[in-house]
Amino acid sequence: MTLQLSGLIVLGIGGYRVSTGLMSVSDLIAFALLLYTMIGPVGQFFNAFGGIGESLGALARIRELLELSLESDFDIVPAIALESSLIAENSAVYFEKISFGYNKLKFGSDPMLIDDALVLKEVTLRVEKGKRTAIVGPSGAGKSTILQLIERFYDPDDGRIFIQGKDYRNYSRENLRQYITYVEQDAPVISGTLRDNLLLGNNGISDLDCIKVLKEVNLYHLLERDIKGLDMQVGESGANLSGGERQRLAMGRSLLSSAEIVLLDELTANLDSINEQAMKKAVDKLKREKTVIVVAHRLSTIIDSDIIYVLEHGRVVGAGNHNELIATVPLYRELAKEQFIDREI
Repeated sequence: MTLQLSGLIVLGIGGYRVSTGLMSVSDLIAFALLLYTMIGPVGQFFNAFGGIGESLGALARIRELLELSLESDFDIVPAIALESSLIAENSAVYFEKISFGYNKLKFGSDPMLIDDALVLKEVTLRVEKGKRTAIVGPSGAGKSTILQLIERFYDPDDGRIFIQGKDYRNYSRENLRQYITYVEQDAPVISGTLRDNLLLGNNGISDLDCIKVLKEVNLYHLLERDIKGLDMQVGESGANLSGGERQRLAMGRSLLSSAEIVLLDELTANLDSINEQAMKKAVDKLKREKTVIVVAHRLSTIIDSDIIYVLEHGRVVGAGNHNELIATVPLYRELAKEQFIDREI
């Protein structure tokens, strides 16, 4: 637009001067050529100022990221290993009167406000090694928060957490998370190939292992969809996959993991009944090999767990197997009735 406007001005004024004899036609043509030669570099010069402004803004955001504190910066490393109890030593995970809230209140706040701010309130639960433990309850009861505390995304306000028999503050976060693999409800997928996603955090895994696990989670059709097989591109954030496929891919990654504790958060939330059954079989296989902790709304997926904890308003209101909870815990019986499984098995 600027180039066109400048050309019109030059031709207008130049034409007038030529008509009055103040300028020759050759001078007008030469001036116009010089204008078109100069206007490009001049435009680039001014555009560079806009680019510099954008770059400075991006640099400021990068500096903000670089200056963020690391998780470990505020950790207090005990000089002496913290003691554990006998029940904790025989457990894969043990919560001892855990209280936690996301909103931290100032010292001296009203005790009623402190209690209202807590998501978990004096939660005690035990996960036995090699067993499958389920956590159920209504939305907002604190189920996913328990998994996040196990991963040490947060530290509890009160109480102690033991992993593999040791107070988890005795571990560095890196070492702690080597024991754990976590399959979230909205499982992240990295841009790259199927192989890249399956091998994320898993070393020494062969292509045959990858193909086998894709069959187990009912994703073998992805290999048939693209002639590249395991080199199939999944797209940015898994754009080429459905929500259920992304979740099953994350489950496949956890099956390949050497971690001893598997955390599953709403594993079947995005699955149809056929894929739900395939995923249930994969979880049953894990039960024989690893310690599994499942958070679920759909009780049919956890009905045969070794022990089920029922949470309500941040407190454990019941623990036992399906038959025991049907008989003793009204909330569980109501949840089961809504899903047409309020019968003993």
